[in-house]
Amino acid sequence: METQLEKRLLELYNRAETRGIYVESHFLTEGEQGLLASLLPQGAYTLEGGFAEAERCIAVFGRAEELGYPWESTLCLLQIAPKDMKFSEELTHRDFLGALLNLGIKRELTGDILIKDRCGYLFVLEQIAPFLQENLERVRHTAVRVTPLAALPEGVAVQFEERVVVAASNRLDALICAVWNLSRSEGKELVEKEKVSVVGKTVTDPAYGVPEGMRVSVRGYGRFYYDGEAGRTRSDRCRMRVRVFI
Repeated sequence: METQLEKRLLELYNRAETRGIYVESHFLTEGEQGLLASLLPQGAYTLEGGFAEAERCIAVFGRAEELGYPWESTLCLLQIAPKDMKFSEELTHRDFLGALLNLGIKRELTGDILIKDRCGYLFVLEQIAPFLQENLERVRHTAVRVTPLAALPEGVAVQFEERVVVAASNRLDALICAVWNLSRSEGKELVEKEKVSVVGKTVTDPAYGVPEGMRVSVRGYGRFYYDGEAGRTRSDRCRMRVRVFI
């Protein structure tokens, strides 16, 4: 039986196909992106989050080669900056997200939040950008102003911690255990309970071999990129290069 989200995504795809136009979804979580990947073939849509490492993305249905023109982004980038840096608090991702939710903004209308130098950078659907500019005045106790930007400023990016971890192989459960120092049974259970996705697609086989360069997400723990082997230990175990999102 189709879920409401499945019906909605298929409806958007069919609308794009029958009308010959681009059609967009709301922002999708990685789990929802995995669901979409199970419904439609590769190439039936593209994912856009405003920048390369975005976790939350909209699905854009419609192909330029068929429509004859490229998709023009309808995402808006907003900077949420303290009005006076001198009196600003140290603001976290949770603080910025809480301020948005307190205004009644649905999470599906907003993308990733990046933070640098006490400022938040947020991609949103264009219909809510004016509302946020007019009504978002405070994050925690800090007075802020909201300004649209054409692009992310230099240096604003997802932060990674580069590590070399030791695992028996590139099995999905083995990598998860190595990154977060879990027991083999814990890693296996996370995979089998559908809490793990690879590039947005849920994987339920603990023995799945993770290809080099792939992004792995584990609900409740975080995300990392697997960047391949970095040699062997004396006991012939694998040294694995990973980049963990922080």
